[in-house]
Amino acid sequence: MAALALARVGTVLLAPGAGAEALAQARKLVGPLPEELEQLLKINDGEREVGGLLGGYVLLGCASLGSEWEQLQELHAQGLLGEWSSRWLPFASDFGGNFLLIDADSGAVFERDHETTEMLQRAESLRAYLEELARELNDGLWSWKDDDGEHWLTRAGDTKDEDGAWLVGQPQSVLEAADQRLSVAPSWTERDEILVRVTAALRLDAAEWLTRHWDDPELSNGARIQSAAAVFPPRRAVELALTRYGGRVELLEPVASAALLDHLERSPPEIAAREWGPVVAASRPRWARLEGWLTRGRPLSLIALDAILVATTNLLPFETRSGKARPKAEWLLEDAPAVEKLKARLEAFAASDGSARVKKTIAVLLPALK
Repeated sequence: MAALALARVGTVLLAPGAGAEALAQARKLVGPLPEELEQLLKINDGEREVGGLLGGYVLLGCASLGSEWEQLQELHAQGLLGEWSSRWLPFASDFGGNFLLIDADSGAVFERDHETTEMLQRAESLRAYLEELARELNDGLWSWKDDDGEHWLTRAGDTKDEDGAWLVGQPQSVLEAADQRLSVAPSWTERDEILVRVTAALRLDAAEWLTRHWDDPELSNGARIQSAAAVFPPRRAVELALTRYGGRVELLEPVASAALLDHLERSPPEIAAREWGPVVAASRPRWARLEGWLTRGRPLSLIALDAILVATTNLLPFETRSGKARPKAEWLLEDAPAVEKLKARLEAFAASDGSARVKKTIAVLLPALK
């Protein structure tokens, strides 16, 4: 199996193969293991030390695989994971929230970005993924990095750098360097980092370059939107984000602005998704605007209420079931009325709306207003 080629590269860092008991414990926790994953674990049950032997990702052993899978299951149960299946098994991690996973049903290998929750297919099977990695190792496309006794497998021309010197210079030179780095970047995370750093450094000078890369399937939605916010005027950034990602409200915070609020007033969404609250609060709305939304009915009235909740309590709308507000965040409603007047206005809104959602939100919100 191609894993043997990998084993020859990192003999010192790779752990011995898993025994029958360890494999049985993993199966008991996550269910049947794909044959190729089980064969890999029988050869190497993870890494002895952190070495990033799977293309910058650390190979997980049976115990680590099980614990990481349990944590992902818990996040899914809390509604914090986005799209998820219990048959997606993490077999490698960068310990920053990103994983390589194998679909236990199809056998395909995916890379998952924790910021966007997107899944990008890397190979049709674990065998195919390892064979491609082994080929790159044999071709000298990866090398060992040894810093103060810490070992790490890095790709030749690794895009990670400490000084960012390549970002300094004429815009055209920087963009050419960025394209070169994108062409060899070994992971989704690094490609996103290139996009975000270039657009933050060049701003409007990167507009044409960003437009050219906008539909690149190997860039995450979150990185695209963050870059659009850095490069384009607010209204244009909002249009781009909403055109492509209007249904993914949680991705829109980088383009939070008065332009986004204007768009909501012109074209309110059909559903007052809870995720709108943090986005609207981050847009720093004035009280006069939100008070107007409270009188316009749904969905704007519910979005306004959720935004007030976030702005005054730092409590996300879907956390109101806890009944407790966290420490008060910065007051974002710059022209808000006195507390008693604000409370009276919210109580009047609760009485006119009458829904359980509104009553529950205001029950949490009012005690936090001081």
